[in-house]
This record gives sequence, structure tokens and C-alpha cells, in this order.
Amino acid sequence: MAYLYYAAMLTAGSVFGFVLALLIALDVIVFDGITSTARGIILGAGVLFLVLGVVYFVWEYIGRDRRLLVFRDGLVYVYRGTPQVCRWAEIDEVIWTHHDANGVASYHLKLSSAPDLIFNSVYFRLEDIIRLGEILREELELYDDQAAWTEFR
Repeated sequence: MAYLYYAAMLTAGSVFGFVLALLIALDVIVFDGITSTARGIILGAGVLFLVLGVVYFVWEYIGRDRRLLVFRDGLVYVYRGTPQVCRWAEIDEVIWTHHDANGVASYHLKLSSAPDLIFNSVYFRLEDIIRLGEILREELELYDDQAAWTEFR
């Protein structure tokens, strides 16, 4: 929900920036204080910020229904109201990656009895994905037929 708030604020800021750029451009046109190139740059920047704000808002709106719930026996991934249950024993392989430099972490769970699950820091907070990896390691060590861990580089 916090992401939706930030997206709304970014969109509102973008709209404000566009209106401000438009007013500055109109003012400059009326008073003819600067060149038409500068007016174009100011107006173009306002339009660019508006488009980026709207795209970000839509991106966050689409991803708002993603939840990951971790339990003692497994996890439940809810996307658009549809839950997918994953028990720890069903995990055959974990393909993971973690790049500190660009703040990306990902866990791809290959399951024996259900479609694969992919969790990454695009849709979840980086700290939550890192914690998910710690939980996966702790829980999967308890099983005799441990899941294979593969690092993707």
C-alpha cells in the first residue's frame, strides 16, 4: 500500500510539474523572454515527467495485489486474489540471484506439483526478498531430499 501512496504522490508531482512547465512556457510566449528552443525544452520536460508519473502509477497499480505469506509448512503467494500454495517439500530446485550493486534479488522456485513461482525485488521490497531467501535456506535444510540450489549469474 505504501508503494501506491508513493506512486500517487509521484503522479501528483508530475502533474504539478507539467502545469508549472506549461505556465512558464505560456509566460515566456507572452513576454517572449527566452528562445523557442528553451520553451520546447521546458514543456518537453513537463510532458516527460507527466508520462513517467502515469507509467509508474499504472505499474504500481497492477502490482498492488501481490502478497507473499510464509507459514511453518510452506508459503502462499496471492496474485489478483488467486492463492497458490507451496509446501516446503514440493520445492525441487531454487534458482537464485542477488546483485548488491544494482539492488536486485530473485528466487525462482521449481515445484514438483505446481507451476513455478518467481519472487524478485521488482514486485517486492529487496529486504523482503533477501529475508525470503534466508527462510528458504532454513526450512529446506530440514528435509532429507533437499532442494537443489543454483545461483544464476
